[in-house]
Amino acid sequence: MDLRPYLHISPQVEHALSTGQPVLALPTTDFARCLPAEEGLALARRTEIEVRAQGAVPAPVAVLGGALTVGLSESEWRRVCSGETGKASRRDLPVLLANGGSGAATAAASIIAACLAGIRVFSAGAIGGVAAQSDRMDVSADLQEVCKTPVAVVCAGVKCGCSPLLTLEYLETMGVTVLGCGTDRFPGFLTQDGPALENPPQSALQLARTARIKWDVGLSGGLLYCARPDGAARLEPQAYEQAQRRAMDEADRLGVRGGARTPFLLQKILQSSEAARGAYEKAVLASARAGAEIAVKYAQL
Repeated sequence: MDLRPYLHISPQVEHALSTGQPVLALPTTDFARCLPAEEGLALARRTEIEVRAQGAVPAPVAVLGGALTVGLSESEWRRVCSGETGKASRRDLPVLLANGGSGAATAAASIIAACLAGIRVFSAGAIGGVAAQSDRMDVSADLQEVCKTPVAVVCAGVKCGCSPLLTLEYLETMGVTVLGCGTDRFPGFLTQDGPALENPPQSALQLARTARIKWDVGLSGGLLYCARPDGAARLEPQAYEQAQRRAMDEADRLGVRGGARTPFLLQKILQSSEAARGAYEKAVLASARAGAEIAVKYAQL
């Protein structure tokens, strides 16, 4: 299969992959869909600096001009964060690639791109999970991608409106290994920890070895690794629940559904307070730091 018409890898990322350097894939929706352009760019720069400080090469993913792009230049980052591009998840990729479209990549699309490029570790501030609605159970495309694509996914929880407990139950049913990066709890995105994990905290080396062994023995799919941000950086549960409830009520009132709902909810929560924006930045950076550490250990195996 010739992916060259659809996949563009930046020279820096291409060189790192060809020489066996550790590479960490990143989604661009963490920076482009929920923050003002300059704030998103600033956080993107801080995240890339954090990844490099741990010894890995950052590989942010976006769809630009009909190409699944892995590794962005400054001008490409500005384009993605400007608001000119939409959202690119799994279902959007064929349309965008066929029609020369552009979009900020979700976790699902970024995991796909990482796999195609040969990158084994990906990190995001949070991924989509299982959202229990009154009339249905909604399973995010992010979560389904974790189940079937051989990439180790590092995150600091599940996105707004999703249940950590239901997400863990779904992953258990699908046979996905879930481990903590130095924690034995499933992190609560922006707020307190969620359910306990079955296994004790793992080091970056242990997590890298677990992923390598899973794939060496022929087990399909990915793994989910949980990064815990500094507790002082997280919101009080009541403040988070109130902000989330207000955002969900507004989304219902305005009829915001489908792929637009999650970024809408997060944007409203981040607008609610300086503490919420600080907690979000800490979650993104904690995941990137842990992901880069794992990527470095994986490259050394």
